[in-house]
Amino acid sequence: MSFNKMSKGGSFFKIILPTHICFVAKGAKRIVIILVKLYQKCFAPYMPYQCKYSPSCSEYCIAAVQKKGVWWGGISTAVRIMRCNPFSPGGYDPVR
Repeated sequence: MSFNKMSKGGSFFKIILPTHICFVAKGAKRIVIILVKLYQKCFAPYMPYQCKYSPSCSEYCIAAVQKKGVWWGGISTAVRIMRCNPFSPGGYDPVR
């Protein structure tokens, strides 16, 4: 980044901020995926398997975060968990 870019009307935030957001987003994805995998390894084996859907909710969460990002992947995972009730039919439900 040179002084000329700053003096011609280029903003510091337009030049620097997008790259930092990209690193933060990748780091947040990794953290969420690590936490879900930790849940799968440490807690899920001791719980009875009751998932109605073909990819389990934790597998769905990992796929949604990888495909959509942390924010929208988290929202779609929350919607998926809310759909898991006694009145839902279940079945194959991939990340869209």
